[in-house]
Amino acid sequence: MEIKSTIERTTLTVKDCIRVDGGIYTLKLSNVGGTKSIPITVKVLDRPGPPEGPLKVTGVTAEKCYLAWGPPLHDGGSNISHYIIEKRETSRLSWTQVASDVQALNHKVTRLLPNNEYIFRVMAVNKYGIGEPLESEPVLAYSMIVTWGRPEDNGGAEIEGYILEKWIRVNKKPVYDLRVKSSGLRQGCEYEYRVFAENAAGLSLPSDTSPLIKAEDPVFLPSPPSRPKIVDSTRSHITIGWTKPLFDGGAPVTGYTVEYKLTSETDWSTAIQSLRGTEYTVIGLTSGAEYVFRVRSINKVGTSDPSDVSEPQVAKEREEEPAFDIDNEMRKTLVVKAGGSFTMTVPFRGKPIPNVMWSKPDTDLRTRASIDTSDNRTSITVEKATRNDSGKYTLTLQNIVSTATLTLVVKVLDSPGPPSNIVVKDVTKESAVLSWEAPENDGGAPVKNYYIEKREASKKAWVTVTNNCHRLSYKVTNLWQVVNEKCTRQIAKVTDLAEGVPYFYRVSAENEYGIGEPCELTEPVVATEEPAPPKRLDIVDTTKSSAILAWLKPDHDGGSRITGYLLEMKQKGSDYWLEAGQTKQLTFTVEGLIENNEYDDIFALCSLTDPPGRPEVTDVTRSSVSLTWSPPLYDGGSKIVGYIVERKPYNEAGDGRWLKCNYTIVSENSFTVTALSEGEEYEFRVLAKNAAGVISKGSESTGPVACKDEYCKRCSCGF
Repeated sequence: MEIKSTIERTTLTVKDCIRVDGGIYTLKLSNVGGTKSIPITVKVLDRPGPPEGPLKVTGVTAEKCYLAWGPPLHDGGSNISHYIIEKRETSRLSWTQVASDVQALNHKVTRLLPNNEYIFRVMAVNKYGIGEPLESEPVLAYSMIVTWGRPEDNGGAEIEGYILEKWIRVNKKPVYDLRVKSSGLRQGCEYEYRVFAENAAGLSLPSDTSPLIKAEDPVFLPSPPSRPKIVDSTRSHITIGWTKPLFDGGAPVTGYTVEYKLTSETDWSTAIQSLRGTEYTVIGLTSGAEYVFRVRSINKVGTSDPSDVSEPQVAKEREEEPAFDIDNEMRKTLVVKAGGSFTMTVPFRGKPIPNVMWSKPDTDLRTRASIDTSDNRTSITVEKATRNDSGKYTLTLQNIVSTATLTLVVKVLDSPGPPSNIVVKDVTKESAVLSWEAPENDGGAPVKNYYIEKREASKKAWVTVTNNCHRLSYKVTNLWQVVNEKCTRQIAKVTDLAEGVPYFYRVSAENEYGIGEPCELTEPVVATEEPAPPKRLDIVDTTKSSAILAWLKPDHDGGSRITGYLLEMKQKGSDYWLEAGQTKQLTFTVEGLIENNEYDDIFALCSLTDPPGRPEVTDVTRSSVSLTWSPPLYDGGSKIVGYIVERKPYNEAGDGRWLKCNYTIVSENSFTVTALSEGEEYEFRVLAKNAAGVISKGSESTGPVACKDEYCKRCSCGF
């Protein structure tokens, strides 16, 4: 230890410090004005010192004993985590570990060898290591102590010692003490003893024999149980609980005595004696009064000292916020097969007893499920589960203290629910495009396919359009060709419809567990398309500010009744068309014309565009035909935006139905028709469409075209 001081400071240096260097150092400063002392606490981080001794060994038998010690005076600057106990026979030098993780300050040592003499030692452990040991005195396993009184007459000479016999001499040399240890006994056997006194003249007569004594483990009073804890309380009852004593005294604890008193009093009252359990409810208490409790252990020797006194507790209704007593396994998703049953049971606690509420979105669990609730647990049971029973079940506990919620997830493996938001668009006289959204409930497995069906509004039977759709939309074209089409988008086109016929459509989803419920249109959709333009638009009469127009109905209404006409006009030299009016009649008076102004045209939408030029065949294979054509001479007053190519089987009678070859508008003046049958003869035509939506009449037909690799236009087409 080195001390250096200046006029301003002082320094104390301890080199190679050890545990004992820790403690309180006092710095004392003195001058003529007085004295000042400052305590400085120094903590040396080290292994702990030896436990506080002595190491007491009690209850020694042939096979066991009990050890007790105190905590070390120096803990090395860290809390003692546990103790290590070792033993060795006095005839040996090596130590054997008895226990490596003792938390208490006492321990029961077992598996001793009869008639062997042992030494025990205990070491404290902190996070810096194992401390120094505390050793016991030698202990002989299994012995009996016999005592006696001095003889009334020493025979005229001082007593030099005593000899103890069990009719077998116990001690080889006389002992002066009035007790001796008799070892080498058999457990369970009874022994009696007598004693001789010896002086210079020799041995005395033996003493009276002792009562028969059985060689057995000694028995002591048990240690007290743990400090009682308050488990529950009401206005007249308080329930306490405790744990059994660390030391039973060598005999089983047969019961407990519970005592209580008011905190304002000194005398204890006994609530019950010889209670076998470790929890008890003390009844008949005064509401609002404050009580404390203590407990004693009982074995065959007697009653222990009392335990530490409990925390004070007022006799009143205990308030405890609701809580769930469940583990992580319970919080996992519950998976159930469709048609099966499931039950979820949740233990809980709370004071007062909380109200219990089960809920699930869009479901009345009072009718769908069976709910059973007691004071400390609740359960919900669902029979014959379906996909609709999947989802989140919320359990709510509520009392005057607080509210607690728990969400449990159930997954029912079933066929999917119905798709939603089925929409029909792009309706023509021959086709319609369907789209829909995936089911909200997939039945616990991914949707792998969709079934699309249609039926005429006048019929009840559903007809399958396709059963192999892997997307959320579909376009049904030629039914016999589309069934095996792979779907990759959320759209479907249904073709080969009867013009003017109203149809219902429905879509069903399929997963690995089956086909689900369908989503069906609520209103039928009529197979129709844009009407043909009105015919023979004429100016019947004019004034300086108006013109009367008349026209005839179109040749084709598109499969649906004409609902009205739209009229447009533009001044001469202008590129812009203006709406002139709308009407449901075949005549209309255009008002607001400017006197002496010329107007290029006034027409009823849609005014007719010229057809494209006759298509020419540029190439033919066994399954395709390539065409080209010229644009129409007149565009109907609006820019041509594309073309529609149609085909039909060729026959001399000229009948047959024209079918579209392209599902989207062709913007170029050429197109290749594919998916044709080898050896078949077809004829083709082209229709023009302008920006106003007007579709022209069909062009002239190509005439017959035979599908084969070696194509001769002259011989095949007759040109």
